[in-house]
Parts: sequence; structure tokens; C-alpha cells
Amino acid sequence: MGLPASPIIPTVPGAARWKAMRELATTALRDMRNEMESYANDRAETWRQSERGEAFRQRIVAIEQLISELEGLG
Repeated sequence: MGLPASPIIPTVPGAARWKAMRELATTALRDMRNEMESYANDRAETWRQSERGEAFRQRIVAIEQLISELEGLG
């Protein structure tokens, strides 16, 4: 998906371009979250319950919050 061109006049808002960029960022973060969840699910239960597993889970939660924030900008 290509981005719309920037406005020729710098004072004209690039709303379509910004929306497309936000959608690309949201898609990338969703892909990242999905890959990380798959990775975590493939680990042993002992790893998931360890400090490393919990820290990893917290990163996934942070990514989910970013996705939610980006979706809220729409």
C-alpha cells in the first residue's frame, strides 16, 4: 500500500497521508503482537511463568496499548 503524496502547499493538511501512515503503523504493530504471542505460546509453561516470560507478556500488553491508542486517533 503506497502512501498518498504530500500536499504541494505545506500549509494544507496531509490528512489522507497521515491516515495511511497510521494504518500502516497499526498493521505493523498487530503483526508484531501476533508474532510475539505465537512465540510466547510456543514456549514452555515454566518459561511463560518465569520473570522473562512475564516481562515478555508485559511488552505484548504495551504493544496492545499502542494499537489501541493509534486506533483511537481515527
